[in-house]
Amino acid sequence: MTRVDRRAVRLAVVAATAVACACGGSSSPAAPAATVRSVSVEAQGALVTIGQRAQLSATAVYSDGASKDVTTVATWQTSDPSIVAVSNTGVATAGAAGTVLLRATYGGAGGTLQVTILGAFDVFCDPYSTATLSVIPTEDYWTLWDGVQFLEIMATQADAANALALAQRYRTNCSIGRDNARANREAYITQYWKDTTGAATTISPEDCTPYATANLQVVDLGATGWAVSDGTRQLLLLDNQADANGALGVLKQYSSQCFIGRGNTRADPLRFTIPYYK
Repeated sequence: MTRVDRRAVRLAVVAATAVACACGGSSSPAAPAATVRSVSVEAQGALVTIGQRAQLSATAVYSDGASKDVTTVATWQTSDPSIVAVSNTGVATAGAAGTVLLRATYGGAGGTLQVTILGAFDVFCDPYSTATLSVIPTEDYWTLWDGVQFLEIMATQADAANALALAQRYRTNCSIGRDNARANREAYITQYWKDTTGAATTISPEDCTPYATANLQVVDLGATGWAVSDGTRQLLLLDNQADANGALGVLKQYSSQCFIGRGNTRADPLRFTIPYYK
């Protein structure tokens, strides 16, 4: 019987095992890390008039489809800090009238938001008490009253009920262009309501027409004044460009123009019509 060299056997086993490990399996290459493809920028709140402040947000979209809020780690820039200044955490403050680009950069990609800040315009805002609102009938019309001041007059009782429901949703009524000196002064005044109460009141029927916010623009009508248009129809008529710009800023916050009392047959129908937006 031939004697076996045990040391040679051990070496042969080790070599065979090494060959098996080297040839028997393969590993897949690691997937490449996702990269930032784009960054979107939005304003979390109104940034329309001088003095307003709003938090900007930046969202990164990755090559694998995932998205991530990068507001606090993005690099923020403004094309004109005198118009809108931006902090390193994305807080924007409007300081002057004009148009600027606000930019956020992250991961080699960037996104911008164009903002237009409006100058001074003729606006008067009148706060009122919602707790004491009521409708008072007079000889030939109905008056919306808060116990201290008359807010609106309406041609019919139904319109007055709707006006009451509208006023209960807010705390302040504002007018743009009230000081204009036009012969038909009422035609150059527009109203809006602000400071919501959260009251879920009913206006029925609602008389609303949607408009394309992205298409809103101010149009010079020469001696006739200035209009706010959505590109297909005239929404408002104002006395001057500053008032029109102010009205434009209001309309940009909504997408429908609504009326209470439109179509009334009074000799001066605009006095008995209330506009609002939603």
